[in-house]
Amino acid sequence: MAQSSDPANQRKHARLRERIRVEFRLLGTSAAIKDMKFVEARTRDISAGGVFIELLDQHLTHQNQSVVDDFLLFKSDIDMRIMVPTRQTPIPATGKAVWIEKETPGQEYRHGIAISFTSIEPSDRDFIDQFVMSRI
Repeated sequence: MAQSSDPANQRKHARLRERIRVEFRLLGTSAAIKDMKFVEARTRDISAGGVFIELLDQHLTHQNQSVVDDFLLFKSDIDMRIMVPTRQTPIPATGKAVWIEKETPGQEYRHGIAISFTSIEPSDRDFIDQFVMSRI
């Protein structure tokens, strides 16, 4: 994997472009999200530092008759269960949204959320890193 010479584009962890099943929900006390159920989705890519979750047909923003706006996405912790195919049990992790990609009319539908892990067991982070490196 080539590294960019621009420090802003350099990543700490190698990313793997792969669709992996993940369940996630927003955590918090806001009426819009306090009883949010896990939503099943797929990653677009994964690294030991986080994931990009595609939101294709999911209606995350309209659960419980409430609207989850970008402010809540950035403010809220995101609880995840990542189903890495080479592991029998899901990897639990918590993260924060660092980027929201919106649907652009006339372009491929690529709505989703980039999430940076804020809480993950070191052994689980290592497992993800080894999984990514084995497939690059």
